[in-house]
Amino acid sequence: MRKHEATGDGPPAPSFPPPGEPCPSAHGGAASPPPRTRGLFILYTGDGKGKTSAALGMLVRARGWQMRVAMYQFIKDADHQGG
Repeated sequence: MRKHEATGDGPPAPSFPPPGEPCPSAHGGAASPPPRTRGLFILYTGDGKGKTSAALGMLVRARGWQMRVAMYQFIKDADHQGG
């Protein structure tokens, strides 16, 4: 039995920088977002589930890199669906 299992002590909690400061990268330097000169438009389509979750996941990741983000969602009314 490992020590932390026997005593109830878990492994040490990870440390995070204060809000607003970038997390250090795997190579030890400060992480910085890639430079962008143009915007990016991503459109999720199709039947089934997962489109909103995928869009929100990408939005949160981009915002974590201090990028400007926006999300637009088109919702169809059940009475007015087109073909």
